[in-house]
Amino acid sequence: MISLLLLLILILVLIYGIYSNVQSPLTVKSYIITNYMYIFTALLLYLLTNTLLEQKNIDVMYLSNKTLPIFILTILLLFGILYTPSNNQIPLHLMWVGFIILLSVSGYPIYLLAKKEQIINKVLITLGIIFLSMSYLAYSNRLDWLQNYSSYFSFGLLGLIIFQSLDLIFYDNNKEQNSRFWFYSIFAIVLFSGILIYDTQKIMKEANILKTICKTRSHLECANYPEKSISIFLDLLNLFNNLTNVYRS
Repeated sequence: MISLLLLLILILVLIYGIYSNVQSPLTVKSYIITNYMYIFTALLLYLLTNTLLEQKNIDVMYLSNKTLPIFILTILLLFGILYTPSNNQIPLHLMWVGFIILLSVSGYPIYLLAKKEQIINKVLITLGIIFLSMSYLAYSNRLDWLQNYSSYFSFGLLGLIIFQSLDLIFYDNNKEQNSRFWFYSIFAIVLFSGILIYDTQKIMKEANILKTICKTRSHLECANYPEKSISIFLDLLNLFNNLTNVYRS
C-alpha cells in the first residue's frame, strides 16, 4: 500500500511539473525536460500498473489468454498516438495512458519474474546506470553521431526478432536453447543501448527545430510529447526485459 501511495504521489508531482513547464515559452531546455518528465511518468505508471496487478494476485495464465486482444488494442492506440494532431491534447493523452497501461499488462510476467527471483532491484539499478551512461554519450557527442547507423539498428532489431522466433518454433526448450537466449538478451541490451542514444539525440534535434517553430505558440500547440516520449520508454522497457533475462540466468 505504501509503495502504491508513493508511486501515485510521484506521478502527481511529475504531472504538476509537466503542467507548469508547458505554461512557459518553449526552449531547448524546457522541451527536453518536459520529454523526460513524460518518460519518467510512463515508467512510474508501468510500475504502478504492475504493482496493482501483483497485489490483486492476477494470474499470469489469465493474462496470457488475453494476449491477442491486448496486442491488437496496443497497436491501435500506438497508431492513434502517431496520427493524432498535437492540438487534440485530451484524446492524445488518453491514448498515451492507455498505451502505457497495456504495455505494462503485457510486461507483467517479466516484472513478476524479476520480483520472484529477487533481482528487480539489481535490474532497476543496472537500467539506471545504462540510462545515465547513454544519456551522457548522447549529450557529449555531436547530434549526427549515430545518424548513419539507423539502418544497422533496424536490421539488428529485425534479425534479433527473426532468430528468436525461429529458435522458439524449431528448437526444444532445453539448456542449450536457454544459453542461446542469454546471448540474444546480451545482444539486445547492446542494441537498445545504441538505440537509446539515437532516440535521445532525436529529441535534442527536435528541440532545436521547435524552439523556432513554437516561438510564439504554446508547447501543446506544436509539440507532441506523448508521441516523442514513447520511443525512449520502449527502449527502457526492452532493456528492462532483457536485463531480467540475463540476471535470472
